[in-house]
This record gives sequence, C-alpha cells and structure tokens, in this order.
Amino acid sequence: MKGHKKLAALGFSALVAGGLVAAPSVEITNVQQQYPWTNTVDITYTVQGVKSHQTNRLDHIVNETYFATFEAKDSGGNAISDVNGNTVFTNGLVNGSCTETAQWHPATNLQLTGCTITPSVFRGEEKAYMVINLVTNAQGKYDWWYEPMSTQEASNTRYNTDEYKTTKLVLRRIAKGVYWMGGPENSSTKIYQGINSRHQVNMAQDYYIAIFPTTEAQWSLILNNSTTVTSGLPKGAVSWNTIRGSAGAGTYPSDSCILGLLNERTNLKGFDLPTESMWEVAARAGCMTKWLCGDTATNLAKWGYIGANYGSRIKVGLRLPNAWGIFDVHGNTWEHTRDQQNTGDLAVLQPEGLTPITNGTAGREMFRSASSCDTAAYHRLSSRHTETCTTQGPNCGFRISYFPQ
Repeated sequence: MKGHKKLAALGFSALVAGGLVAAPSVEITNVQQQYPWTNTVDITYTVQGVKSHQTNRLDHIVNETYFATFEAKDSGGNAISDVNGNTVFTNGLVNGSCTETAQWHPATNLQLTGCTITPSVFRGEEKAYMVINLVTNAQGKYDWWYEPMSTQEASNTRYNTDEYKTTKLVLRRIAKGVYWMGGPENSSTKIYQGINSRHQVNMAQDYYIAIFPTTEAQWSLILNNSTTVTSGLPKGAVSWNTIRGSAGAGTYPSDSCILGLLNERTNLKGFDLPTESMWEVAARAGCMTKWLCGDTATNLAKWGYIGANYGSRIKVGLRLPNAWGIFDVHGNTWEHTRDQQNTGDLAVLQPEGLTPITNGTAGREMFRSASSCDTAAYHRLSSRHTETCTTQGPNCGFRISYFPQ
C-alpha cells in the first residue's frame, strides 16, 4: 500500500472461534505500519465461512454475527497493550466471507520487530439490540432492525451518542428466564408505597427495553415528525394517560398516543411501558444490592443523579450504565410503568413479569426509578411509588419497552 512500510519479521497465526462447529476461520494476510508513523498499524485479514441470512425486514440481508479480534505479543511473549490499555481489540462486525482491514493503535514507542499478532473470530450476541429510525421513510413508516453485540463496553460507546438520543431509538434485549429481584433486606419491608420482598420472577419470553429514558427530541419526532431538540434531556411533565392514551393497563395503547404511533409506524404490536418487574429486572442487570454501587450509597453519584433542584433533568447517558448497558436507572426522572397501583407485595402480584397488574386502584399507577432531586433512599432498585394516572410533574418521564404480542 502506497505510503506504508511493511513490518519486519512479523509472525502470523490463525484461530477458529472457540468450540463452534464449522465456525468461520480468519487469516492475517498483511500488516503495514503507517508511514510516517501515525501510531497506527493496518492489519489486513481474510475471513471465510460466514453465511448470509435475512432479518425481520424482507429487504435487509445480514451476515451471521461474527466479530474479528486481534491479540499482539512481543518477541518475549508478553501481551502488548494499545493506547487504551487493551491487550485484545475487536475490529467489529465481520462483513460476510470477506477481506477487511483493522486499525491497531499501539503505544508510540513500541518496537514491532518480532511481534506476533494472533487473529480470531467469535460469535457475538445476536439481536442484542433493537434499533428504530424515527425519521419516517417514503411510506411514512419507521425502518427498524436488530443489531448484534461484540462486547458490552463497545456497544455502550456506540449507542451513547446524540444520534441514539434524538433520531433513533435503541432498546436492549433482556433474555427470557427466571430472575431475582426485590429488597435485599430479604423481608417484606415496605419500600415507600409498595412492598417488594426478595423473590424470583419469571420472564416467559425475551423483551426489549430502551437504554435511555425517552428524550424530548424522540418525543417531538414521534408526535410531530420534526425536532429541533438535540440536548438529550429526558422528556418530563408527561402523564400515564398521555403516554398510553388513557388505555387501561391490560389493553393496548391508543392509536394517537406516542406508543400507539410507534406500533403503527413499525407495523408491530408490542411497544408499551414496561411492567414493574420488566423495569426492575432490566435495571438490576443481575445486581442484588440496594443500589448498583452496593448496599451503601457512597458512590451512587457515579450511576445516578442525586440532590438536584426540583424539576432538574440532566442529559441522559452522562453517568455509568449498568452491566447490561442500560443508563439512568438511578434517577433523572421518575419512570411510569404499565401497572395499576397495588401496594401489596410485588412477589405475589407479578410472578409472571410480563403480565401487567390490572386489578389495582383505578386511576392510579406505579412509578419506578427516582428523580434527580430525590435522596438516595428513593433511588433503591426495589423502590415502588404510586401516583394518579394524570400526574405530570416536571420529573415524570418514561422508558419504552417492547415484546412481541
């Protein structure tokens, strides 16, 4: 390649994805150091054995979900870190059986002679994310698709941008299974306005939940088909009745509300508010302490928004996500759920986590999360709160969920 200097005495080797039958293979065909030195090495590699298949969109063909990774070692067998401290780096989604070029950024003082770079391919988590383009196509509909995940950290970086807080909506898959949730006190301690003792809940099928609370820009784009808002602030001052169109907890959202429009424009039927259990399972991401930071709130500010003035909202995604890449579960806004108010024990009320509570107090509903002005106690992952379905204080927001109906 013109303007590049080929590395001397570079060893190549190839691996097959661990333990997979007939998995794709990868081979490095060339390594070139950019010259003059720009702290970049181009690694050209060839992948074979990746098949193509159709997704949910008839016009959208994708490849099997494989990623290429590379590990470098010096002549003494020691792992070489890149400028970010990583000893293994992922190039990204493999584009079928192909030849691609990865860019590696080692330390500027690295002596590459005698270096060995080992490539491998591995199968990522398929359909880990659901992405919706909120700009209507020529038919007045929303294009949507599933995207895979190589590592959670890479996906956190990919989606924590203005694009996915304004013109796109991204939801994380929560796999079906039985999950632990509820108060870490292991008792029926009342958590404000509802009991939530430690218990197991069954998620009978996969579901998706937005990685951010719905933003002002997304709200405006769906309802008005336009937006000039790019701040990424979560939508506030919105009631349960406005979000669902006064639909009952056990019925589908009305056609003209934001959730109804999302269902209609995607030609799907399954976008709604999450149930309390759906919200908590996603928020915990396997965590069983009071907060994501542990059973003491000392470091809670790393994950949440604490002690702000009433009505304050902060741009989503500015704090750490949980282990599943879901942001803002410790505050910013209260988040509406689909459930009617019922202050009994959630362990008894919702053993099947996808089933909304419909036999509660009419005209009242349950909130989760907490607002940025609340104390740490309100931010506990087990906290339950209730208000009327018309409540629309400045800190009342919501997060969108989806599961097939």
